[in-house]
Amino acid sequence: MDDGKPTPPTVQVEISKDLVDQAQALGVDVARVAEHALRRHTREARRAMMTDDERQEQIRQINAEIEWRNKQIDEHGLFGQEWRPL
Repeated sequence: MDDGKPTPPTVQVEISKDLVDQAQALGVDVARVAEHALRRHTREARRAMMTDDERQEQIRQINAEIEWRNKQIDEHGLFGQEWRPL
């Protein structure tokens, strides 16, 4: 079925056939779980490699974004606020 999305390239990994069979029998989408786990571990590894300066810069950027959003809410209110019950 072509849903218009490009098909991502595939790679081969070695996983215990027994484990894959058990997961599939339980309805687990093995490829999706593997991709999710790899993303999570990659993110954690990248975070672990950050220097203190990089970490502080990331915190500064997040705080600046929060301040900007709070200012927008103060100036314009929340979306749909006029329809919310008091």
